[in-house]
Amino acid sequence: MKSYCSLHCGHFNGVEKDVFDKNKSFLEGLFRFVSFDPETGALDVTGAQNLQHDPDKLIEIFNALASLLSEEGRGRIILQCDAHEICYFRKSMWKLLSVHIPDDPFDDIHYV
Repeated sequence: MKSYCSLHCGHFNGVEKDVFDKNKSFLEGLFRFVSFDPETGALDVTGAQNLQHDPDKLIEIFNALASLLSEEGRGRIILQCDAHEICYFRKSMWKLLSVHIPDDPFDDIHYV
């Protein structure tokens, strides 16, 4: 049985238009939603689903996303594989951090 991942709610600042144009087909092939504002350098992506949970493939994707950024650029994206994680990006760098999200957030609900 193969495990699959999804990438959602990605937001990147500091993407130059020429870099976006070179990577547009890659991004549109990976994500269902890609929005780029050339005036601000803001890139929003979401909807990459059913990616094989293959560390080499995920590293390749993260490296490509980190390469989009200018020196001042920053980015982040939520990753759901076996657990929830957030990947943070800088130019040619990325860091993956685990995020605890309970199975049922209403287990300890407070009524008012």
